[in-house]
Amino acid sequence: MPSKSPFANLDLPRTHILTYLFASGSGPSNEPIWIDSRDPTHNLSPKQLLEMVRRMAAGFKKSGIEPRDVVTIFTPNHIYVPVIYLAIVGYGAVFTGLNPSYTVQELVHTMVDSEAKAMFVHPALLKTARAAVSQAGLSDRKLFLFSDSAREVPAVDGVRDWRTLMGSAVEGEAWKWDAYRAEEARNRIATINYSSG
Repeated sequence: MPSKSPFANLDLPRTHILTYLFASGSGPSNEPIWIDSRDPTHNLSPKQLLEMVRRMAAGFKKSGIEPRDVVTIFTPNHIYVPVIYLAIVGYGAVFTGLNPSYTVQELVHTMVDSEAKAMFVHPALLKTARAAVSQAGLSDRKLFLFSDSAREVPAVDGVRDWRTLMGSAVEGEAWKWDAYRAEEARNRIATINYSSG
């Protein structure tokens, strides 16, 4: 039986998520809000996040990822998850999170069902991801290491770090997201959720 909140409905604007989060006329804060609990000096501010999102989005086009392509992440949570989520959705692609406890067969099913075109995988999960990617028919060239390291990590058996996709700072600054009209913002698919992953 459906339940209704006792609170009034929220009136969320129908717009692009980056327009909503980073309204024009207000510069993003330099105050860190994503902080690594193991090393508080490893953190991100909204300004840093937006710079990374823009550089990732600029890099997606060069890598062959197109708007409306499904892009997955297979990782435990860490401070760069918001970066990649907002880069995927901000670029106009579709995000799908994969539970880090998935088996190869669960990954294959989800990747085939969603028609995933690329995957960002935590290095600790690479063996499982590679087996699934092979069975799902996804190219290893569309598989990227997605560690929580503050720096780019070396490639593992040809699988490159996610930061190698980033456009330059100049390309990121030049990248602009679409200004969705209300109807497109309401109907555009941003995320396909299969699980809490």
